[in-house]
Amino acid sequence: MTEQKQMEEEQQQLAEQMGMLEVTPDNPLYSDFDQIRAAGIRATALTQRILTFSRQQRIEMKPIRISRVISDFVATLRRIIGERIDIQLQLASDLRVVQADVSQIEQILLNLVINARDAIEGNGTITITTALVRPEDTDFP
Repeated sequence: MTEQKQMEEEQQQLAEQMGMLEVTPDNPLYSDFDQIRAAGIRATALTQRILTFSRQQRIEMKPIRISRVISDFVATLRRIIGERIDIQLQLASDLRVVQADVSQIEQILLNLVINARDAIEGNGTITITTALVRPEDTDFP
């Protein structure tokens, strides 16, 4: 079993174990469990970055549809960020296929969603939107 696969399985087991605890936001332990979950996520992200940097994690570029990757990954994101934050999707169906590594796209999404969650005090909503943008339609230099 590769290190990447083992790490993914351990992350899934941790998420399942955290989900089994069923601590509601009004429970005094909720904040502690939320901090533990966030620390686990940060540790996983750091490990993935170290493996990528050291070239032990193989980057697998393949044709993907970004909106599909997001919709497939959103359940995991919802479990990770907790119940106080809702995730809304506004995904375009007309996007072109791109060459990318799915695990890297998921890591980017995870980092963005965690940063957004940490910026929200109390309850809130994170909206993930995809759209087809052409260079001539932007103000890029």
